[in-house]
Amino acid sequence: MKSEVLGIVCRLGVFHILMSFLGSIGAVMSGSRLCEVLECCYGPNAVAQMISGKAVARPMRGHQLVDSALYVLLLKTVSDEGKISDGDIATLRSLYDATETGTFDGCNVDMSQSLVTLSEACCDKKTELAAASQTARLWLQYVYYVDVLWTVIRAEQTSDWNLHLLGVSKTLNLFAATGHNHYAKCARLYLQMMERLPMGARVDVLQNDADTLIARTALDIAASKEEVVVAADDTDVLVLLVHHFKPDMADISVLSEITRIRNPRVSVVSVRAVRNSTDNTAAEQLLAVHALSGCDTTSALFGHGKAGVYRKVVENPDTKPLTDV
Repeated sequence: MKSEVLGIVCRLGVFHILMSFLGSIGAVMSGSRLCEVLECCYGPNAVAQMISGKAVARPMRGHQLVDSALYVLLLKTVSDEGKISDGDIATLRSLYDATETGTFDGCNVDMSQSLVTLSEACCDKKTELAAASQTARLWLQYVYYVDVLWTVIRAEQTSDWNLHLLGVSKTLNLFAATGHNHYAKCARLYLQMMERLPMGARVDVLQNDADTLIARTALDIAASKEEVVVAADDTDVLVLLVHHFKPDMADISVLSEITRIRNPRVSVVSVRAVRNSTDNTAAEQLLAVHALSGCDTTSALFGHGKAGVYRKVVENPDTKPLTDV
């Protein structure tokens, strides 16, 4: 069913955008010795993965460390050149202490003015450095891109819709510059779609796992005696549906596209048929078996496929108390 009929518009997830953007940063900074800087804290193989964007948490931490070090150098230069007064420095130290102890109320005008003075001094110094050296310009550009990363993450953590759109828009230039054309095109089209949303549209941000919401919604509809077709390629959704399915529910079908073969095709799986072919004891252990053998949040066991783990767990009665969830 079309999203226009349902009145629902899917919001762009940012996980893969962050991965691609991290890879774009690595491409821009190649030859800048950023790898050598990161290798002060991480191993060479880990740095290679961080630069390519194959991970998220570790490169975010690494870029944060580098960004903080650059800002320390910038602040030290501004302070040594007398761009900010001793009074402003004392006020900023008080602000830092108040923020750290949780006593800052946000109403101190002197602190706000000191922050403005510091920000202006840093901006002036950045402009001066960028005009004097291309290397400095490159690293200042790097600082800006790290700030874009944190803008996107901050929008996710605070559920700030406008900040989310701003963060996505700031990624477009780097995607285009580094040849990530698919992300540049999709993100641009996504922003255009969001601009056409009608006034008064409500934005709901899912805080928990999407697979759980999909399965719960399908089960609720089936419990009301209405047949459901779930379009999902994720095995997690099928496992959740089979585990929680009841005989008195209406039929639930899972529609998925099989793309690992030469000629991709669409597969339709009946949840009732799968549940009927599985006894109740095995169905109760299904979630534990799926988690043990590898899912979205757990790693698979090397050399042990899902079928093998399923047989070993189901055929061993001693495991039932441990895996009955």
